[in-house]
Amino acid sequence: MFTMPVAGLLCESRWGWPALYYLQGALTLIGFIFFFEFFRDTPRFQKHVSDKELAKIEEGKSNVSLSRKESRAIHVPYKAMIDDWVVRGILVACIGGGFG
Repeated sequence: MFTMPVAGLLCESRWGWPALYYLQGALTLIGFIFFFEFFRDTPRFQKHVSDKELAKIEEGKSNVSLSRKESRAIHVPYKAMIDDWVVRGILVACIGGGFG
């Protein structure tokens, strides 16, 4: 929604297509910096979340972070998943879409 109209304007301007290339690169770099400044895996490590907000977010949630050793012990029912007709339908749709 942003690139195509701006691309048309910039390509016809005196700066030409290189201006679009540098503009998109600069916007990507700015987005990259904002992402790594604000993103955290959990709200507990986000410096912009107050203690009151954190309490509301974590209310009623269990701590599910498992160590590697514990996560390997969890049994994943792969056979039951493959035997499910819904999963089979999704697989067929994805494969068909890929071939299309």
